[in-house]
Amino acid sequence: MNDPPTNSFGTRIRSGIAEIETERNYLLHKLSKALESAGEIECARMIEQIDGDWRGSLPSKGSQALSIYFQSLNLAEEGTANAKSRQWLALSGERSESGGWLYYLDRMKKAGVSAENAKEAIRHAVVESVFTKHPTESKRGSILRLHRRLYQLVRENRSEILEGRSEGEIDDEVELLLEQIWRSGEIYTSKPTVEDENQNLFYYLEEIFPNSLTPLRRRLEAAWTDTFGEDFDVDMPSFVFGSWVGGDRDGHPLVTSEVTERTLDSLRKVAKAILDKALKTVEQNLTFNTYAHGVPDDIKALLEEYGIDAASVEEPWREYVVVMRRRLMDTDIRGRYRNPSDLKGDLETLNRSLADVRGGRLIHRYLEPVYDALKAFGFHGARLDIRQNSEYLGKAFSQILVAAGVDDGGDFPLWSEEQKVSFLNKELQSGRPFTSAWTELGLEAEEILKTFRVVSEEIGQHSNSGLGCIVVSMTKAVSDLLVVFAIAREAGLARMNEGVLACRMPVTPLFETMDDLEGSVEIMRTYLAHPVTRQTMKVAGRLSNADEAIEPVTVMLGYSDSNKDCGIWASQWSLYNTQKRLIALSKELEQPMRFFHGRGGTVGRGSGPMHRFLEAQPNDALESGLRLTEQGEVIGQNYNTVESAVNNLELLVAGGACARLLPTHESIIGRASEALAFVSSASQKAYRHLLAKDRFIEFYRSATPIDVIEQSNIGSRPSRRTGMSGLEDLRAIPWVFSWNQSRFYLPGWYGVGSGLKALKDERPDFFRVLQEVWKEWPFLRYLLYNIETSLCSVSEEIIRSYASLVEFESVRSSFMDVIESELSLTCEMLGLALERKVGEGRPRLAYTLKLRDAGLRILHAEQVRLLRMWRACDANTEEWNKLLTELLMNVNAVSSGLRTTG
Repeated sequence: MNDPPTNSFGTRIRSGIAEIETERNYLLHKLSKALESAGEIECARMIEQIDGDWRGSLPSKGSQALSIYFQSLNLAEEGTANAKSRQWLALSGERSESGGWLYYLDRMKKAGVSAENAKEAIRHAVVESVFTKHPTESKRGSILRLHRRLYQLVRENRSEILEGRSEGEIDDEVELLLEQIWRSGEIYTSKPTVEDENQNLFYYLEEIFPNSLTPLRRRLEAAWTDTFGEDFDVDMPSFVFGSWVGGDRDGHPLVTSEVTERTLDSLRKVAKAILDKALKTVEQNLTFNTYAHGVPDDIKALLEEYGIDAASVEEPWREYVVVMRRRLMDTDIRGRYRNPSDLKGDLETLNRSLADVRGGRLIHRYLEPVYDALKAFGFHGARLDIRQNSEYLGKAFSQILVAAGVDDGGDFPLWSEEQKVSFLNKELQSGRPFTSAWTELGLEAEEILKTFRVVSEEIGQHSNSGLGCIVVSMTKAVSDLLVVFAIAREAGLARMNEGVLACRMPVTPLFETMDDLEGSVEIMRTYLAHPVTRQTMKVAGRLSNADEAIEPVTVMLGYSDSNKDCGIWASQWSLYNTQKRLIALSKELEQPMRFFHGRGGTVGRGSGPMHRFLEAQPNDALESGLRLTEQGEVIGQNYNTVESAVNNLELLVAGGACARLLPTHESIIGRASEALAFVSSASQKAYRHLLAKDRFIEFYRSATPIDVIEQSNIGSRPSRRTGMSGLEDLRAIPWVFSWNQSRFYLPGWYGVGSGLKALKDERPDFFRVLQEVWKEWPFLRYLLYNIETSLCSVSEEIIRSYASLVEFESVRSSFMDVIESELSLTCEMLGLALERKVGEGRPRLAYTLKLRDAGLRILHAEQVRLLRMWRACDANTEEWNKLLTELLMNVNAVSSGLRTTG
């Protein structure tokens, strides 16, 4: 091994930057050649001169060319990061990249955690990644596939794994792929359907994730042996996938009961395809014959059951797997597998027979991937959640009450909470529904009942293993949850069990706004004590074959709306403290609790480095496992290739399994909590003051491209929940997306400067505490670094250009004075807290922003020009539509350059 270099971190950064530069230049040249081939000479010249020599105006198709350039740059950075992390570990002798298996196992061992306790932590860990496909992926699925192929080719070219091909051949294919991307166009010209989004998700489920599980296992095994000096002999953590695509109907009228039914059916087919592919690999490799080993009795018995004379079969093990594939794919109804445990039984038989002939290496190589796939995907593929808004559910229930002739039932949403709970408590003591199948109901009631009937039928035919939770978004009171049981009773989804009504699918609250987070503990106290909740958890746990004696209750926390409601510091602090209070309630009631984190793809919506996020959670927050959302473009960025998927899954699974065993920081937290609470209050006041300023909506809608984003086709779901035009109804995704596009990045920092300044002026002792502890307390470090990332992404010059779109100078100056003052103050105060200049010590961030600066400046200037022209046109005219298309192309290009939407 080479001696590790001195100043290792700086050397590593410089080495990575040099490699990115080489690969970027290669792709720039290939893109220019591809554009020339397509006859786009001016665009080709612009790309060649993008580093500063280009002085012309943006060509007519320049936005598209720059978008592809940024995608190529992203590819170069992704590939380099993947390659350098492993390469650097070998060169430097470092224990592990932060957040990986070695990193956590090493820290656990140093902290005195025994090998046995570490095994227990891994064995009982539960991690679920839930893909939401919210409207933040602006590229079509076919384009994403071309990018995947481009990544593979560039990897081959750099590593010289040519597989019999010349470099010239690969160069030609790279150019051809870039030309295909150019000719295909990147944006949706019509709004994608839910089926389109599902097809994109199915690609990851079938092609990426199954191929990631074995490398993930191998990394754990190697890290374990390296750390504890023994073989790893326990199962992988319980790592499964969930989905909202086809189940999330919150403000999404296109997600109907029929869509949900088709989605569940398709997910089952995906699961079978995954398992069949894994078994086919086993079949192709178990080719040894009876002469060498004879035929084990268990193998012989199954073959003869299917009319196969084992004595005459040349390769009995292979033939056994052929039968397993027939049973899996339902080609023989008589013997088909009814559930995953049936398949697992045959796998165990195969496993024993191979062990008897000393085939341990065969088991390790070929059977373990089947076990991992079966554990991750089962027969269901991904667990589908059903999500609906509390207001919609209340309206649907009122329609049921009207149909049943209940006095004042039509005004149920207006009843007091006390009236609602009293009425529901009485009704939930009975299994008698209000209505019958032929009762005429309102639109909302009809649709939710049809959905619950689909879910009930799914459970009856296939178990509830393919279902997650019924998520009630905007949960504001316990009645919002209890009403779901009453509606489920109408559809047969909730039934009497041991004399108590129970729903066969768990009902999960989603606390989103600041007020809802604050009130969550009392809601959960009442909810957990309710007989229908207790019985539901018992039934749902039995149906899902849970190993735990008490099934954890899931509580979902919303990062996006809380941030939109009160600003980043107050939101993050509220989420942290809400978890602490709920954990205390969990211990008091002896009821395990699993948190479901509704994170988005940007800092303003809860994003940040995965391992840092997990370490930032309060003590015991990961004790019962975790669920978290993966949204929009984040799915493509993290999982677009197997290599990237393995790296990101390792961060998620290793952190989810091990972060909870790291040393706690109670003494630090105690010293700093008052300081954080002070900043939270002061920053929230400043943030809400901005939003409450007269004519704020006018400024916001003029100084950002929110009106273009509302016209875009980047997702099947509308940008607003109800179609109202107010700020309250606007979803958090377009809210963040629009501020990012115009380079304000306001949701990621606004109010923090005022909060820190107030702390320093009024409680300088508290400010010194922050300076002392931020490096030691993972939560505070994570918060400050994320705010710093947002500040580094702001461009004052560019935000002024967008502000010029505000028609009235008095409105423009009124808001820009406040925003620029707060920006300057936040940079100053955050620098004082970190005791360094903002951005200093973040060379990778600085470099990636620098690489993008020239292209983004061109695009932002063009976007401002187009917005001014488009807004001056009459709506829906030919010119208006032409300009809108250009704007959508531009928005997509800016998103590619920023590597983020909402």
